[in-house]
Amino acid sequence: MAWSPETEPGRFRRIVVATDGSEDARRATAAAIGFAKRDGAELLIVSAVEHITGIDASSADTVGGVRALTEYFDFAHAEVKEVLREATALAKARGLEARSVLLDGASSAVQMITEFAKKERADLIVVGTRGLSGFQKLLLGSVSSGIVSHAPCSVLVVR
Repeated sequence: MAWSPETEPGRFRRIVVATDGSEDARRATAAAIGFAKRDGAELLIVSAVEHITGIDASSADTVGGVRALTEYFDFAHAEVKEVLREATALAKARGLEARSVLLDGASSAVQMITEFAKKERADLIVVGTRGLSGFQKLLLGSVSSGIVSHAPCSVLVVR
């Protein structure tokens, strides 16, 4: 966070927490809630749905391919909405109102999250060290390390 006369060093005004529903992301959400409560900061909870690069429903070869992509994106959106609902409910249970945002686009999760943080003028991004595993991790890549590399603000990586 850049120091200015209007802000106290070490205090945050707007915190973005990126979650995918993993255990590390849940710990990151809890940490972000704690910082937001301490500082009276606005909490923005985000989760991203990446589109598979180079493929979209309109370019699928077969009807089955279109159906499979549509089902994948429907499932991904439903899962992300549930993750956001759970994180927002946790914040509310701890006495904090939070705004949740589903980030959806052809760019990477890292790009969507860092651009969102920049647009929202976030002071801090909080993220877990490891997210989803297996096939889902293959699709998503290493989000936390990408956020650390490209963030417009401070980043807290939670284990």
